Amino acid sequence: MAKLDRELETYRDLLKPPGTYDEGFGWTTVAGIFFCGLIMMPGAIYLGLMTGGSMGSAATWVTVILFGELSRRALRAMSRANLVVLLHAAGIMMAGNALFPGGPFGGVVYRAYLISSNAARDMGMQDEFAKLDWFAPAHDSSAILERSL
Repeated sequence: MAKLDRELETYRDLLKPPGTYDEGFGWTTVAGIFFCGLIMMPGAIYLGLMTGGSMGSAATWVTVILFGELSRRALRAMSRANLVVLLHAAGIMMAGNALFPGGPFGGVVYRAYLISSNAARDMGMQDEFAKLDWFAPAHDSSAILERSL
């Protein structure tokens, strides 16, 4: 029984609770949120379309590690509060991507991808999708052929 209590105390002492509570929301956190939205979210959408997989929590940790290292290189270390807020904000964004892939336009992106995919072409279904003009534009329409992104 004494050994169990000693182990429990060892693990309780690993992380001390903070003595003060600092503001964690700042410009670096905002920049991290924009980075996650502009780089990580499209990457997660693309990964989901190509493989059916998801980035999971990897995108949140990549964002936190990247911004922690960038701030260290700039000789301006981020506080623990900034890192925690960035971790949670990126986590919420990626969880939202898991629940609603691609956000409100995810279904439209998926349908445009589906009609021009190699799988639809190989199975001879591109012409079948062309009949469903309410589903997505045809694979040879200017909306698909002239897109830049």
